Amino acid sequence: MNEQKHTMTGAWALNALDADERERMRRYLAEDPEAAAEARAFEETAGELAASLPPIAPRPR
Repeated sequence: MNEQKHTMTGAWALNALDADERERMRRYLAEDPEAAAEARAFEETAGELAASLPPIAPRPR
């Protein structure tokens, strides 16, 4: 597993990569099933955390 790209799986899961990084990660995850599984697990966890929080009303403008 490429360690530099491996550390970006969390950023991938949070959609915190720019377009170039995202494309590189998409190719990397397509080639590395272990990293892809980890990225999916991070995405699921992020979704569960977001769903567990109460909604917050936007600030008035």
